[in-house]
Amino acid sequence: MGEVNFRAKFIQNYSSLESATLPPARLQEFLKHYVLDPNSNIDMPVLFNVIAKNTLPLKQRFEVWKVVLEISSQYSAHRKAIDDCRLSEATHAYKTTRLFFKEKVSSQKNDTKIPEEPSTSLTNSTTSIEQQVIAVKPEDRNIFYMVLHTRPKRTRGEKPNKTSEDALRCIVMHIYPQCEKYATSNFLYWVDAYWIIKRIDNLLESKFPTDKDILKMKKFYESVKLQVSKLQKQHTAECLKIKKPTGGYIITDAIMILWFRSGGSNWLRNKTILKFWDKLIMLDNIELILREVYLDLLESTFAFHLSTSSSNTEGLAISLILPEDKEQKIVLATVKKLYTARQVSFRKEDLCG
Repeated sequence: MGEVNFRAKFIQNYSSLESATLPPARLQEFLKHYVLDPNSNIDMPVLFNVIAKNTLPLKQRFEVWKVVLEISSQYSAHRKAIDDCRLSEATHAYKTTRLFFKEKVSSQKNDTKIPEEPSTSLTNSTTSIEQQVIAVKPEDRNIFYMVLHTRPKRTRGEKPNKTSEDALRCIVMHIYPQCEKYATSNFLYWVDAYWIIKRIDNLLESKFPTDKDILKMKKFYESVKLQVSKLQKQHTAECLKIKKPTGGYIITDAIMILWFRSGGSNWLRNKTILKFWDKLIMLDNIELILREVYLDLLESTFAFHLSTSSSNTEGLAISLILPEDKEQKIVLATVKKLYTARQVSFRKEDLCG
């Protein structure tokens, strides 16, 4: 009863707060009682509103993401059963991936990319799933292939799209180490990593298809290219005025498409990506969000190049140009601008896969 009263009182107090953000201690208190408590039923609009106005704490971020991405249930009555199901499916995906590598290992014994076998077998039927999983410590390459080979619509023998694979690698690179470091469970962090990566990958593929449906995105990409071309021409003109080298910017179609398909993870630093995805995974119209962030970053990168003596800008590596704090500020300000203007709202569609 005390916990119920706390949650009700907190929500009532929070709704009346004039401040756009909560103090860190207050935010952690909210997440502890409202999200991490196994007996709590989560009101998603309330949670979304909190996420929209705050930066999630590192140690609680992925538990929140699991609810937002519908990996864990918002309802306490269903949470245990769904968590068990996720564990079972992740274990099956890992077993399948191990068998895949086992088939290749005889002909590629010297390939350093082949993962080592876990010390404990996952095929012992006398051992519980929990005990089997605790013995597992898959590396990021395992998680990559686990997600790759359990993607929807993928048939055995079909060659994956390169952009899609590159995007998945970018996502894994950002998420897996952070799950290993900050996940609630020391043993099951890889299960969280698998499902979070899988859901984000599926979400981005549904919005930015890289298979035959990529033709649906042709007009969208063409409109972005026109905006990029306009910014480039403006930048070149400004450089000519002050007799400064343009820096040799190379913005190919492949780089641009990968930006969208990877949710920005091919360019942005890890801290920026995590704070950005706090917002992205709960909002609709992510095509607009990623486009506006892309263009705002590009415009700021050009402006920063003009204001500094640096000419190391080949290939538009934002991380080599913009300071990290400026990068984060631009990304979050763009999302806030769209949200405040009601050009984007909380996601209502269900996720699957």
